[in-house]
Amino acid sequence: MHLPKGSLIVFDPVTHTAQFLDVSGEEASERQNLSVIFNNVQVPVDSIALRPGPLRLALEIALTVACCRLYGWRTRRWTTS
Repeated sequence: MHLPKGSLIVFDPVTHTAQFLDVSGEEASERQNLSVIFNNVQVPVDSIALRPGPLRLALEIALTVACCRLYGWRTRRWTTS
């Protein structure tokens, strides 16, 4: 995917958590990689600084076994190029 300049939010509606991205600076010539793991542990999240341009984003939702059984979910992993 192509990352535009500005502030972006990667939000997970399952765990109700988010990762904030601050995109600024000169355009990146090479692809950047970012992996985000969402789980049910609430921790403070700082904004991640990235440059505009190509981004490979990997998302993973990693919930506890008890939470997965309660809702009938499994761990999921997504990747964009």
